[in-house]
Amino acid sequence: MKKRLFLLFALFAAAAGLLAGCGSAQIEDYISDRYSLIDVVRSQDAGIEDSYVYLAEDQQVKEVADELIQVQKPDETGKYVSGKQVLIYDDQFVILTEAPDQPDQTLIEVSDQEFVRSYYHPGFFQGMLLGHMLSNMFGGGWDRYQRGRCGSAYNNDCYGGYGSTGRWNSGAGGRGSTFRGGGPGTGK
Repeated sequence: MKKRLFLLFALFAAAAGLLAGCGSAQIEDYISDRYSLIDVVRSQDAGIEDSYVYLAEDQQVKEVADELIQVQKPDETGKYVSGKQVLIYDDQFVILTEAPDQPDQTLIEVSDQEFVRSYYHPGFFQGMLLGHMLSNMFGGGWDRYQRGRCGSAYNNDCYGGYGSTGRWNSGAGGRGSTFRGGGPGTGK
């Protein structure tokens, strides 16, 4: 009987070890199983994956961040700044933001590294991550290039996160509606 229990324990320990080594797939699976998918932000480029937006009802950003960190420790944990926080897993960014006008709900956006590199305005991450971290990840001139491309304000080619109207938040007014998606430069 003791041998069987030991064997069972060893199998569970081995399975847990395998799951821990699964990279960002583990956190993506957890998020997709636990939270409601509310939108998909479509990439304009075929080679870049879309970004997926989930809703954590009745949970604030810090609560969701703590929960996700317990499930899988991220490679990098950004600081909580102005209702948002970023967790970086392998090649995935998990971006947590307060739902517009509902600070007790959290939007969880799961984006791959290439989506963030290609579309995000570098100012979005200001204060959350050290600037050199993104430059090291995306290449030395990424911040300067993106700022030059995006200009001082968000434009249709620069993503500012899943915005207050639930859309591709480029800073342009009058587009989209609550919990609708889109992609870089797309209109509704």
